[in-house]
Amino acid sequence: YFPREIFPITSVLTKLVELGISFVILAGLMLWYGMMPTVHILWVPLIILYAVLTALTIAFCGAAVNVYYRDVGQALPVLLSLVMYASPVIYPLQLVKDKLLVQRAAGDWSEALYTLYTLNPLAGIIDAFQSVVLRGVPPDLNAMIPGAIMVAALLPASYLYFKRAESYFADVI
Repeated sequence: YFPREIFPITSVLTKLVELGISFVILAGLMLWYGMMPTVHILWVPLIILYAVLTALTIAFCGAAVNVYYRDVGQALPVLLSLVMYASPVIYPLQLVKDKLLVQRAAGDWSEALYTLYTLNPLAGIIDAFQSVVLRGVPPDLNAMIPGAIMVAALLPASYLYFKRAESYFADVI
């Protein structure tokens, strides 16, 4: 018996090594530009754990579907890129929050749209990293909670789907 969970877990853990290398480069750049981290940098391991759980949720489901539909392996990176475009990478999450919750740009739908926006776990993860590393402030937990609830609900479901599909992997491959 070979535990097939090793493949999605390994793909996630290899990205952790890349993240570690990126953190070394970031630390060097922060030293070069005289940016000293604050005590809020202690949030980073928890944010990384949240990111790993999010990645495992996608990896388990994506791996199981990829066995049956080979095109998923090509489509998943494209879909994840689209999710990244819907995430606050080049603009702050505060901008979305101000537009929807303060200015009420969507009227009665503003709260629902903001909650829908924060269901994207990457929105909370990216904003939290930017907050603790670059701005030196604690993460906005209210922005992370909807995505964390979704990941907490989907991770077991994703793993169960993977385990159910696992028994047919050899037949399909």
